[in-house]
Amino acid sequence: MRTLHAPLIALWIACSSFATVDAASVSTEPVRGLATVAETDAVPSGWTVKADDNIVGLSDAKTLSNPARVDYDSLLRATDEMKKLKKDRIDPTSPEGIQLTNAARQRVQSACQVIMDQEGHCSVWKAISHADGRSVPDITAVVKRQL
Repeated sequence: MRTLHAPLIALWIACSSFATVDAASVSTEPVRGLATVAETDAVPSGWTVKADDNIVGLSDAKTLSNPARVDYDSLLRATDEMKKLKKDRIDPTSPEGIQLTNAARQRVQSACQVIMDQEGHCSVWKAISHADGRSVPDITAVVKRQL
């Protein structure tokens, strides 16, 4: 038996020693002031996102408070690695091309992280929108300067 399960077994033994409760005597009325599971789950976040569009920061739409977006392709093209790939006509599927592309992605991600922290955003996305139409700040220009 694993030691991780020992506390659970002890709790089960302690609980099983109590008298059984008659189901008819239990109230199903909600306790005033406490939210039920259905009430808390019924509140949608309103954010429309795809997991693949998250660059850095919070990735769960329910937890977003102040996200930002960027033109990811533009940022990739602005990196030294992608400029070298294009200038030297390196095949993107070659080992060197893959290394340069991965380095460019890491550079963009790091720059996004820095700007996200500086400006107080919770996350940075390639694409994001909200159901109520609120605008999401585009920080592409600031991140480009960071590159």
